[in-house]
Amino acid sequence: MELPDGLGEKEIRAYFAAVVGTFRGPYGTRSNQRYGTPGESFQLVSNSTRNKVLSVFVSRNDGAPQTLSVTFSGAPIAGTSDFAASFATNSIVRFILYPGDILSMTLNEVPVVPLKLVIGQEPY
Repeated sequence: MELPDGLGEKEIRAYFAAVVGTFRGPYGTRSNQRYGTPGESFQLVSNSTRNKVLSVFVSRNDGAPQTLSVTFSGAPIAGTSDFAASFATNSIVRFILYPGDILSMTLNEVPVVPLKLVIGQEPY
């Protein structure tokens, strides 16, 4: 199949992951992490594949009623490509990572209880 101009294999994989990944969120590799230090950036996941995109979801699993202000970043330190978000207990935030991309997170405030995250990832 010939690809349209301007679209390569990575772009097609990213589109597929963005569409299908939302329905497959509970599948793939999952890990549980605990965090509690505001202002400290920590790496959530890195796409170490050579030619695949990674569909990633991040969900809170701590049961605290507090909605936290967090910053997602493409590097383990805060930078200009940051994405600030309110992160409620039952919310899910999704990302598509190209090869070599890193997803990091910074807590912007003190959580009531230590923040527990479920991080899912599936290559496409």
